[in-house]
Amino acid sequence: FKTQSLFRARMHQTVLEILSPELRNQIVAFINYKWISKVRLFKQLPPHERGAFMTKVTMAMTAQAYGPSEYIVRLADMMETMYIIKEGVSVKILASGAQKMLMNGDVAGSDITVRTAGFRSNFQLKTITFVITQELDREDLQQILTHPGFRETAKCLRRTAIKRLFSDCFLAYCRLFQSMHGLQTLSGIQMDPAGRKKMHEATGKMLRKHEV
Repeated sequence: FKTQSLFRARMHQTVLEILSPELRNQIVAFINYKWISKVRLFKQLPPHERGAFMTKVTMAMTAQAYGPSEYIVRLADMMETMYIIKEGVSVKILASGAQKMLMNGDVAGSDITVRTAGFRSNFQLKTITFVITQELDREDLQQILTHPGFRETAKCLRRTAIKRLFSDCFLAYCRLFQSMHGLQTLSGIQMDPAGRKKMHEATGKMLRKHEV
């Protein structure tokens, strides 16, 4: 039965809380390696910080279960949480109407890595199958990232979040352009060299602004 996965996750969390830090790191690595190694957001982290960071993150996460066709996030909800899909399939629906399937290892709400306060969601997250998530609060993540040992990790996560924000904004612009001009697909939309240069410059400026 699907809720066994949720029960196991919460039991693991309870056991970890009573272990010494060194033993906890070893157990966390053993228990969570299979699923957390699939999280694309964490794959690109600096190798020398990744293990300790993922241990801290795992200890701060809470497991939640959702049934099919259930909304995890609705449009304009207050966002204070990052959602990692551990099991199951869900769909992320942007305000523009664009959709993206999220499966094991995918993340929604990574914007919290660059936000200093809660913000309104510009997407909906809806389950397709039974879904188990690992959820991380913004304040918990920010507290972890303030540790001097995770300086490079903080930079990496912020760069990734900013690039994704730009990507979502550009996709929303394309959808609007498509609607205004009656295009059947986005294949006819091209950005002139000057437009591409401005977009790259704006992205670089945002990345430099959020350097730690």
